[in-house]
Amino acid sequence: MTAAKVRVVRLIPFLTLSLAAAFLAQVPTPANEPAFRIDRSVLEDLGARFDRKGLRSVAAVLAAPEHPDHDWVRGIHQRLLDVGQGSGVILYRTQRGTAVLVTAAHALPYEVLRSAKPAQQPIRVLFAPPITSQEYEQEVPRDKDFAVALAENGEPTARGRIRHAVEAGLPGVASIQPGQEVLLMGAPVIGNLSLMYSVGRVLSAAEARQHDAQYDADRQFIVQASAAGRMSGGGVFARDGSYVGVITTGYFGGHPKALVSDYVGGVRATWVEKRFLAYLAGLPEAQRQALADLLR
Repeated sequence: MTAAKVRVVRLIPFLTLSLAAAFLAQVPTPANEPAFRIDRSVLEDLGARFDRKGLRSVAAVLAAPEHPDHDWVRGIHQRLLDVGQGSGVILYRTQRGTAVLVTAAHALPYEVLRSAKPAQQPIRVLFAPPITSQEYEQEVPRDKDFAVALAENGEPTARGRIRHAVEAGLPGVASIQPGQEVLLMGAPVIGNLSLMYSVGRVLSAAEARQHDAQYDADRQFIVQASAAGRMSGGGVFARDGSYVGVITTGYFGGHPKALVSDYVGGVRATWVEKRFLAYLAGLPEAQRQALADLLR
């Protein structure tokens, strides 16, 4: 497949309604949400497409201890939460319970990224690469599409205790390797349909450049796996639970009615860590110490 045949889309809330409708028959509709009246044959067709592309319900796998992905999913799902227009991954909680997280920059409203009064926002961005309003509106550069943030009242989609830790780098971050099997997880839909995941293989640099001519192997990754709208900012995880990347981009094979991507791209967690630590090192001592105290 050549780059000319690939359609690239930021994984924001595109087709959220279709995704919600596809699983509507299986999940009760909350009382405060409208009932979507869609022909059952359409629901069955959409559900078959998602299943065929390997996008799975976290709730369904958690309810099936015999499922081969059960333990992997169970060890990760408590770290996911809804953030802005997408998903986020909790790295850890501070001693006072604030969630320290990573998400995609484009999943947050631009005013949150650039807010002069972060205390008035539910999400406080600690660091995001400089992004112009034009870049944000058109397409955030692939290596800049991330943000490290605090969520004062950030509740994981599935409740659970995240370990308290403050380390020299970001807790639990690891490198991602070509050929590695990884798990991708995010919250693409509304209401009770909160978490979905897929499992895929990390492409080599040569393979990745067939889908993205500007691919940078030091900063990015591409996985042959599935994702859908609002999974932006979700996480890519190794077998041991290490956080290896943030989901930002869907690569489609040119099918005009594709609802779920054929490949998923994003920013390496090691690149996020490198940029964040460089930012901290460049702060005046008083600011650096204040931020260190905030993150404990």
